[in-house]
Amino acid sequence: SEARKFLESLHLQPQAEPQDCIRVNLPENQMTRVAISPQMKIDDLIKKVCRKRGLSDSNYIIRIMNSSVELALDTSVEMLGDMELELY
Repeated sequence: SEARKFLESLHLQPQAEPQDCIRVNLPENQMTRVAISPQMKIDDLIKKVCRKRGLSDSNYIIRIMNSSVELALDTSVEMLGDMELELY
């Protein structure tokens, strides 16, 4: 059909895989959501959250909510599943 030929002529690229969002609890009982990709590292997550909230990323870590378990900076977000996280 003409419509199909037209669409093929546009040479459209497949869309990138959609990004998921992750919820991160912040100091003072605040919360934010940021877009992530599965291969994103904790270091990049900290930078992204801090940039969004105007904070200095060198002052914070990410840990599992209500615990003292600090996540290593090279941990990939996909390994976290649905754990609740906090910027600390």
